[in-house]
Amino acid sequence: MKSEENLIRHFRRATESSPELTRALQRGIGDDAAILEKFPGNLVVTTDMLCDGIDFICGKDAPEEIGRKSLAVNLSDLAAMGAAPLAVVISVLLPLDAEKRIGPTAAFAERLFQGLLPTARKFAAAIAGGDTNAWHGDFAISITALGRVEPSRALLRSGARPGDRVLVTGGVGGSIFGRQFRFTPRILEALYLARNHEIHAAIDISDGLKLDAWRLARESGLVCDLDPASIPIHPDLLNPPPDAGRYPGWESEKPALEHALSDGEDFELVLAVPPDEAKRLVDTQPFLSAARGDEKTRRDLEALCREHRFRFTEEDFQKLAEVRLTEIGVFREGTPAETPSEAGWEYRF
Repeated sequence: MKSEENLIRHFRRATESSPELTRALQRGIGDDAAILEKFPGNLVVTTDMLCDGIDFICGKDAPEEIGRKSLAVNLSDLAAMGAAPLAVVISVLLPLDAEKRIGPTAAFAERLFQGLLPTARKFAAAIAGGDTNAWHGDFAISITALGRVEPSRALLRSGARPGDRVLVTGGVGGSIFGRQFRFTPRILEALYLARNHEIHAAIDISDGLKLDAWRLARESGLVCDLDPASIPIHPDLLNPPPDAGRYPGWESEKPALEHALSDGEDFELVLAVPPDEAKRLVDTQPFLSAARGDEKTRRDLEALCREHRFRFTEEDFQKLAEVRLTEIGVFREGTPAETPSEAGWEYRF
């Protein structure tokens, strides 16, 4: 128990020294539960559990990368709802034979925590607490993220309408080569789109473009027809590393388009947008324009950062040039198809 108390004490000091990590809390780490401040809007809650051997590989992937990804995938779910982060609760399950599996526990936990801190600070996600435990198995981490959304601007999967165009916020495929650890959740982009444009529905790409677009269509009672020729294939997929064969799930003989449709963990947003609005967005490319000097869009984005206390640097704003909206299909009436066989990281129970 002494080691657990030391870890908790260390993490508490680390969070309390940073205002972004405590701003949404009346009480944080130290009590039996956290207390959040009152806030306008609806509360949004999501959780994801990530496990060694499935979502990362301890010993190959750095603890910092594991920590960053574990937080970012939860923030991506908030982005898909059009929600701004408030707080996160972090629980870790450590192996009893830690020395063999992950090395010294304290050092591993410290590096894990340091990996998620920059993303938590960037999006002002308060760290409200969590739990630690140990067992006779592999390392696992579970994060529950809480956010807030204006009631009229929540982006649901069920809101797509017949004739809506399918838009995606960036390139897909090849995340297995490392982008799954480096991606930036599209939170600022989602908040901007929900406030300034007519967006009917959204989902983030975790289990593969084809599967997740199908999920959105199913929840809306529609069919999603994707145009293969329009799918924006990410450069990571077109230029695999020389040792690509060592990455799980990579099949060199598989066409790039199939990888793009099914690999998953791209964490871009799939959007259902009315035809005229979709054309405007594709023509104007607001995020690319902001990165290239469009003052109005840049001011709107900066205002959102101030409102939610996001910590975006000039480099972050320049990276918005990578967020290129592409029309890749249409939603139409029809009987939803069976679950696509291209299931990415989807589990089989």
